[in-house]
Amino acid sequence: MPIYDSGPIWNGQFPQITSLEICVFSTDRQPAAAAIEVYQIVPSGTGSGEKIPYVMKLVSLNPIGEPNSSYTLDNVYAGVNVFGVRIETSGIGGSSVAFTVGVTWDHVHVEDYFLIGRCQ
Repeated sequence: MPIYDSGPIWNGQFPQITSLEICVFSTDRQPAAAAIEVYQIVPSGTGSGEKIPYVMKLVSLNPIGEPNSSYTLDNVYAGVNVFGVRIETSGIGGSSVAFTVGVTWDHVHVEDYFLIGRCQ
């Protein structure tokens, strides 16, 4: 099952990132599923932070070209100091799912992030 993770996204600048838009879509003729997780990273005394999920969504994706072959999770709260996005895919078409993660400051789209994946 492929796993994609943005890694830590630092949100200490001004203005802060206020929300996210996460899009997942099928690029294959096979169905797939995607588990979307948005997490906050809370610093610890050891230098590494604890990941605390605050949004979790499981979606089914139909093959490309069919209704419900994509899903958008928008207006996701991102007003924390450090956060990340993790997506796990499964199913026959799980290795052929694409993603975009867009960030906004005060309702203005400013940047897209790429997720780095690995198969487990």
